[in-house]
Amino acid sequence: FHGTYNFIPKGRFLSNAIEIEPCRFRVDSLAGNIFSPNYPYFYPTTTNCTYYLAPRQGFSLIISLQYLNLRRYACHEDFIDIYQMHPKVHLEKLCYDSMPPYQIHTTHGYIIEFHCGNNDIVRARGFHISFKYIPQQLSQNIPDESNNPLANDNIPDLAYSSFSLFSSYPSTKFSSAIVDVHGDEISSREHCTVRITSSSVVDSDSPFSGVSGILNSTQYVNGDEPFKCQFIFLGSGTERVQITFLYFNLYSRNPHLNNNTNRCDEMDHLSAHVLIGTRMSRIEDFCGAETPPRLMSTKNLLTLDYVVRSTRAMRRMMTNAKNFGFVLKYHFRSDLGLSEMNAEVRNDITCHYEFNSSQRSSGDIFSPNHPGYYPRNIDCHYIFHGTEKQVVVIHFEYFDVEGLAACGDSTHSDYVLFSNYQTQDRTNRRYCGQICPRDSIVSESNYFRMLFRSNDIFDATGFYAHYQFITEQISQINRVKVTSNACPFVRLSVTLPATLLSLGIIYRWSL
Repeated sequence: FHGTYNFIPKGRFLSNAIEIEPCRFRVDSLAGNIFSPNYPYFYPTTTNCTYYLAPRQGFSLIISLQYLNLRRYACHEDFIDIYQMHPKVHLEKLCYDSMPPYQIHTTHGYIIEFHCGNNDIVRARGFHISFKYIPQQLSQNIPDESNNPLANDNIPDLAYSSFSLFSSYPSTKFSSAIVDVHGDEISSREHCTVRITSSSVVDSDSPFSGVSGILNSTQYVNGDEPFKCQFIFLGSGTERVQITFLYFNLYSRNPHLNNNTNRCDEMDHLSAHVLIGTRMSRIEDFCGAETPPRLMSTKNLLTLDYVVRSTRAMRRMMTNAKNFGFVLKYHFRSDLGLSEMNAEVRNDITCHYEFNSSQRSSGDIFSPNHPGYYPRNIDCHYIFHGTEKQVVVIHFEYFDVEGLAACGDSTHSDYVLFSNYQTQDRTNRRYCGQICPRDSIVSESNYFRMLFRSNDIFDATGFYAHYQFITEQISQINRVKVTSNACPFVRLSVTLPATLLSLGIIYRWSL
């Protein structure tokens, strides 16, 4: 191997905070930095540290996240909680997928809590946060990055906050920021920023916007050296961004390494981020030749960072050198891709669908954006109404809902649950991960409710199921289709009554 080394002054990593108790710090200076323990080296295992930045009369306090490196997929153990001090209000939770720069300011002070689990195996370095107290008469000049994230083209990884407010801004504000995604010439080859905006937030006469379109990476990649290009997709406050990959083949030293997130960052890759609260959160890094799943944003913003680490000479050594890159279709949607369920939609609720036997006796239900990744932070309600003597039968053909163990809140799991009641029932059993409703679920009455809930951490491809309203008679229950290959990866040991086995309905779930 060949490497380089450099001696760095230790003073650059001294915290401007006083330790008042073991791993409890107080900030007394007007400006400075705070770091995780041992930074820039790996932080110690099972660390719990608190940093107090008290309010000062006549001053506004700004904190900025400069660097963040926490263990991947460990948001339940390794995270930073940010609180307003007086009164104490939880403001934000930062995990491994939070993307600097992140900046907030207040006159009420901050409490920053750093928590971590086992950092001895998959090791991470922690965080660097800068702070500054500014006189309030000058605080009006503080750049409001949350309200104008597109203003600085020199920042490669933009911080976004409250993007849903953009729909109320004058459309001319964005017209100059739109790049013609069908143009042949791109000004910068080492780094480019391409903004694709829905026609609902720009002038209708703009030729550079629309509800959907095709993007080809080869239009932006023609250099000999490594580079980065960021694609920013922005819809109105009521829209979501949907990305469907039509072609995907990125250079890889190992052609068999596809979408292995732990190694993708070492080669050419595409990194997807969505807006969660006030921060951009990474969905996944994609690399190799495996086509990524369809993506959908949580709010109205999605970014794709295309990072090319290879040179043209390296790519020419491959047999398919002329075909590197990707082609995708983008679509700004005001729904969740569930119109094919042919359900009655409640427009006053984000994801609420009702199925009435008087309109359709059977059909299909599926998770938002299926078969792609479902959006984060979503509650979807599937409500079934039959006639007086009817029940509804639901049978899953496919099930992939991210979660662990019993799908409890402590595991931060996404889940599906069923209820025979319109009110909340704490006795409901949750299904997630490989705990799948293996066979048909039958309601107790003509009313049935199914809830699908996702959090802001995990991603998966969701579920696909059939439903059928039937009259509660043995002869008709026997006609319900039960597919033998439902959820084939699930291995559950269930003792089943022989009488129901003969009917093709395994059990009735009592809630």
